[in-house]
Amino acid sequence: MALLLMLATTSSVSAFSGSVNSEGWVDSFDLDKCEFSSTGKNSYFFLQPGYQLVLEGEEDGEAVQLIVTVLNETKVVDGIETRVVEERETEGGELIEVSRNYFALCSPDNDIFYFGEDVDIYEDGEIVSHEGGWLAGVGDAKHGVIIPAKPEVGLKYYQEVAPGVAEDRAEIISLNEVLDTPAGKFENVLKVEETTPLEPGVREYKFHAPGIGLIQDEDLKLVKYVLPKADMNGKGDVEKMRMERRQEIVAKESGEQIHQRHMEAAPASPGKYSPGLNYTLKATGTATGVQGESRDVSLTMDVSVWKSNGAVLILDVVGGTVRIGDETHDIELGYALYSIQHNIFRSSALVTADNGDVFVLKLRGSAEMATEGIELPTTSEGDPVELKFDEDNMGKNSLDGWKLTLNGTLEA
Repeated sequence: MALLLMLATTSSVSAFSGSVNSEGWVDSFDLDKCEFSSTGKNSYFFLQPGYQLVLEGEEDGEAVQLIVTVLNETKVVDGIETRVVEERETEGGELIEVSRNYFALCSPDNDIFYFGEDVDIYEDGEIVSHEGGWLAGVGDAKHGVIIPAKPEVGLKYYQEVAPGVAEDRAEIISLNEVLDTPAGKFENVLKVEETTPLEPGVREYKFHAPGIGLIQDEDLKLVKYVLPKADMNGKGDVEKMRMERRQEIVAKESGEQIHQRHMEAAPASPGKYSPGLNYTLKATGTATGVQGESRDVSLTMDVSVWKSNGAVLILDVVGGTVRIGDETHDIELGYALYSIQHNIFRSSALVTADNGDVFVLKLRGSAEMATEGIELPTTSEGDPVELKFDEDNMGKNSLDGWKLTLNGTLEA
């Protein structure tokens, strides 16, 4: 007897309200709580025209290329407007398959639902088959989920629900893989194992990088990607370009990686603050929105000394979190500076939201004592320095449109 997967049990499976079969797979999905859109994204999947991935590799000694392109085209499937995503696969330079896949984003959770595909199989330039094609609402076929917005290890779900035709299913294996590809090195990569009852014993693995998407499909690895240049929540062209650039930076390198690279460059350090000495900024306060609304803020930022001359420290931001109200974002990377002579701390860091957007966190604060130089502790036993990020610097302290007023400490 099918078990009911309750909506409230786990936030990452809220769009999976439906039934679980005897083997533990979510195999039917309740769409009542979905507001569908043919444009949008989550951390691992884009439905924005202009987005493109190019993966290459070898299979059976032949060079294989897969090009995935989100088209400026939609199709209504089973009453839902879906986005058309084209996949073109060549082998040895010869076109072997073109598929038009139909996806839609389910708000507010941003899970990506799969409504089917039209498939053309080629031989010698001619279409010879449409094997694997299916559409939700035709026959017994129903929608599946191609990828959830908030995957959790162990989550098992059907991607295709077309009995006897297409029954691909996925299990989340890992959320923290590290992969090297021709397009770059990626961390915090999602690993998915795909199987199908139609081919028992066959397992395939796909890897998805946050902010980028699919970076490896079996032996095919990402060689090039183009992020979408439109439909970024109404942002202007300049802000779109900035957002895209920030997403690229965060996807390619972590704060810890940047710090290690700086250490390998043998930074000069005549001061007593040794390269690699770690500090933590802890602060709480208030965020004020453009309409005057107010929310509580708590922030933890981990930094590490890169260079020091005894009067000025340059620090790498290696991680942390910031919470505004009930929204928690990850601090990914950035820089910080502390001037002992002038009692000033300032930083700029990239912060990743749950939906994959990357914002800039700006902080500029001052130490409580304004007349004497304040030295940071050089060991964990030293006294923390009290900092304030208040109305005097309000214009400098911000995150995603929120103005921040904070008080905190910087301690080893």
